[in-house]
Amino acid sequence: MKKILALLAAAGLCLAALSGCTGGAAAPSSSSAPESQSVSSAPEVSVSSTAAEEESQEEFYSQDVDITNSTGVDILEMYISLSDVDNWEEDLLAGSVFAADETMQFTTDIPGTADTTWDIKAVDADGAEITFTEINLSSATALELHWGADGKTPTVSITGSGEEEYFSQDLDITNATGVAILEVYISTSDDNMWGEDMLGEEIFPAGETLHFSTELTGTADATWDIKIVDEDGDEVVFEGVSFSSASALTLHWGEDGATPTVSYE
Repeated sequence: MKKILALLAAAGLCLAALSGCTGGAAAPSSSSAPESQSVSSAPEVSVSSTAAEEESQEEFYSQDVDITNSTGVDILEMYISLSDVDNWEEDLLAGSVFAADETMQFTTDIPGTADTTWDIKAVDADGAEITFTEINLSSATALELHWGADGKTPTVSITGSGEEEYFSQDLDITNATGVAILEVYISTSDDNMWGEDMLGEEIFPAGETLHFSTELTGTADATWDIKIVDEDGDEVVFEGVSFSSASALTLHWGEDGATPTVSYE
């Protein structure tokens, strides 16, 4: 009888030991690991949300800036970048020459907040680099690059500011020139470079009206130029066209029958 009780007691101790071992092994895998994963995932969500919020607060400022070169030297290369960035963007001139006393329009397309500043680097014909620093483009529409009062410090003066607006993105243009037009280009009057051909492979026959989407920016007093290339390869430029309130234009010759003229409707 004592042997039987002893065996039963030993069996009970063994079962208790097995039960304790099983419970101890299960605890780390069932409760500890999930808690660790849950805690580590929370900061990731928070950081992602903050980054998205900061990104949404950035805006594009002064995508179109008229810059006047008053340095007295021709500029062969020009770069614009954020002041806190070490590398420069691509050369904005791309082979063109920014002559002294000339004004050109540049598209920066660099996002920033209201207090962001940019730097401009110019390279002249002698290979000398001129850097204009800490320029605020948040409300600037026109800049002048020149030297300071000492005649040697690179200085920028903001000569134009204010919100630009989109004028006449959609225009109906009538070809009353008497000739078929194969190419049409539109740019601001102070820009010496033309954009892409707006006709593409299309032909603009004489007497017809086509619908154009210009997507050009400008203030109420801004003017544009329209260049056409006719079927004979001749180029004609209609200068000083105002889009601020126009929704339809007619291209024709003036009273003398030879002057490129635009009439508004």
